[in-house]
Amino acid sequence: MTDIKQEGNLYIIDDVNNTLTVDNSNVRVGIGNKTPGHTLSVSGDGNFTANLSAGSNLFLVDAGNSRVSVGTTTGVAGSAFNVSGNTTLIGNMLVGTKLFWDNSTDRLGVGTDNPSVLLHLQENSLNEILRIESTDATAGSNSAPDIVIKSPKQTANDYLGSLWWYGNDDGGNAEAYARIGVILDDPSDGVESGAMFIQSDIEGTLRTMLFLEGYTTGGTGQVVTNYNAKNVNFRTLNLGTSSGGPGGYGIAHNASNGRIGIGTSAPSSLLHLVGVDDDNPELRISRSGVNSQYLSIQNEDASGAFITSRSGESNKKPLYLESLHDSGGSAAGDNSILIRTGAASSPTTRVTLSDTSNKFIIESGTVFSVDDNIRVGFSSGPTETDYSISASKSASTVSGGLFSSSIGESAITNDNAGWWLTSAGMNTTSKYTPALKFGSSDSAFTTDSPKWLAGIVGRAGETYSSDTTGGMALDFLTFPDGGGASGGPTTRMTIHENGFVGIGTTSPAEELHIVGSSDPKIRITETGQNGYTELTAFSDSYGALKIINSTNNESTIMDLSAESTGTGAQTIRLFRTANTSASSTRFQILSPGSTTETFRVDATNGKVTQAFAKSGVLVADSAGSLQIASNLTDVAYLQTVAIGSGLSGDGTTGNPLVATGGGGGGVTSVATSAPITGGTITGTGTIGITQSSGSADGYLSSANWNTFNGKLGNGDPVSSLVNDANYISGNQFVPPVNPPPAGLPDSPPAAQVQAVGWIEFDIGMGPMYLPVYQ
Repeated sequence: MTDIKQEGNLYIIDDVNNTLTVDNSNVRVGIGNKTPGHTLSVSGDGNFTANLSAGSNLFLVDAGNSRVSVGTTTGVAGSAFNVSGNTTLIGNMLVGTKLFWDNSTDRLGVGTDNPSVLLHLQENSLNEILRIESTDATAGSNSAPDIVIKSPKQTANDYLGSLWWYGNDDGGNAEAYARIGVILDDPSDGVESGAMFIQSDIEGTLRTMLFLEGYTTGGTGQVVTNYNAKNVNFRTLNLGTSSGGPGGYGIAHNASNGRIGIGTSAPSSLLHLVGVDDDNPELRISRSGVNSQYLSIQNEDASGAFITSRSGESNKKPLYLESLHDSGGSAAGDNSILIRTGAASSPTTRVTLSDTSNKFIIESGTVFSVDDNIRVGFSSGPTETDYSISASKSASTVSGGLFSSSIGESAITNDNAGWWLTSAGMNTTSKYTPALKFGSSDSAFTTDSPKWLAGIVGRAGETYSSDTTGGMALDFLTFPDGGGASGGPTTRMTIHENGFVGIGTTSPAEELHIVGSSDPKIRITETGQNGYTELTAFSDSYGALKIINSTNNESTIMDLSAESTGTGAQTIRLFRTANTSASSTRFQILSPGSTTETFRVDATNGKVTQAFAKSGVLVADSAGSLQIASNLTDVAYLQTVAIGSGLSGDGTTGNPLVATGGGGGGVTSVATSAPITGGTITGTGTIGITQSSGSADGYLSSANWNTFNGKLGNGDPVSSLVNDANYISGNQFVPPVNPPPAGLPDSPPAAQVQAVGWIEFDIGMGPMYLPVYQ
């Protein structure tokens, strides 16, 4: 048995091994040491086979349940070590083989005894390593379980913490491949804001792929992809086709060119939308909460592309297509709106709406075709749908025209420029083309407004039955004063299909044909003059060419002139008619103010009849030859007179008729026959007359003269011509007194005078005869 040794206040059992020491003075027991520092101090291992406890708060050993409890006498079943109350551990602690507390660095390692951070988890496993789980299923807005990262930083742009993902490179070196972090944007009280970023390793450096920034005072929140401007695309993936989705990408951003695709990961423009085939992809812009009002851009499979503005029936909205500019500054360029079609490589501009020139332009090469109506001006006027083309503007602006920019046409062809007015299927019943209509929309017109009052219209002259037909006349129409309530003018003039012009008739028989209801007339008046020339057709089949002068004490003259710049003869002819069966054709001179005939030329037999006779006349035979006759006997004709440009003299005593001017200019030759002697004289010669004797004509001897002298009185019809009744009548002629006609003496005798001869002339209407007075 080992002795108990006392050393002072110590009682030691086996002082060699210090098996048990009792410090009596300090009331301590030491096991394995003889200097216990505590009430019980054990050096070395201890083995207790029974429960070991101290008081009610410390249960040392529960040998039966194989557990140790500290601060409690009741250990928790299933736990080898139980602690109740605060616990302070000084030094490292290893729990099993996984949990290690490094007291020197204040780090806790799980799966490692060399933790490199405050909490270091390490596991050689591909399975779940860390789980945070709550089993409280209580409903509510509480977001537990939460992981909270809290930083005391309060300065703008400070980092508040991050989550990092590391891996190894191919050299086995640790590399940060991803990071989620938070930055403090604005710490101002009440307007605090922060930003979150998600980074990925790009070419060995973490680059921000997604940057989410909250709203800042005076700023704007934003969500940014590819924050570091690397060639990194942003894409969203659609539900796959195997799961009932369209497949492919929903939204894709190509960072290299800034293009965004919807439905495509390779956008070919700044914004490129691609829909599923036959799905009619559509881009729609609508107001919040108003589904019936939106702007749509759509590409249909069958019909093509649409730009649509849609609104509700009770609240219709317009679609504005605008090209605008800021006001102020120097004007440059043009806010035009252009419509183009054609090949993508070289499209053609079809329509231009110009802001600078204020024009809507249908470009060259483009046909502007309207199916129903075109209207210019819409504030007033007739209903637009009543007319295919209409214009309603003020008097200063309502105008129009066809203005060719090329030179004039060189010939009339079917392709000439112009304005067509055509009808189809025309014949002599369905005969009128569309008309040029002139009228008025005066407020007084209540039956027809506008009211058609004048016009020009084409009229078919035949049935258009083959390609070679197409005769057409042109009718000119007017509306009379007080013509009635209904519009519709009457045809007044026609240009017939053969070129004849008719006034009062639509079927002119001559180049100019005038038909009137009462003595139709043609009047020609010189501007500023009172007199005029008038051609009248009377109802009893005769006409009149009049020179009418309404000025007092002024002579009236009518010239019949045949003029030419050549050297040929100019002839005035009367009595030319195509009717060879007419009983007679006459030229008459009537007494002033009456229908009494004082002079007549009968073209049927060449006779001239006058109201008086004188001793000698100039006559023209049916061949147009001028003859000198006397009251003694007939004479042969002398010579046809060829004159130049006119005659001088008036045929009175001392003032004989003389041919003047070139082209012959008077008598060029004289041919005589018995009783006139001299033969044919072309230069100079002597003309004589033989004395009458027996049956031979000639001049009277003095004795013969005395025989006949004084046998006849003034006014008696006297003639020695053969068939004198054909040339001279017994009618008397009373010349005018005031005023004297041109070519007669200024002071004619008040009594009757006799014609001394006759002049025959022809202007194409048969021989005409004028008396000559002396």
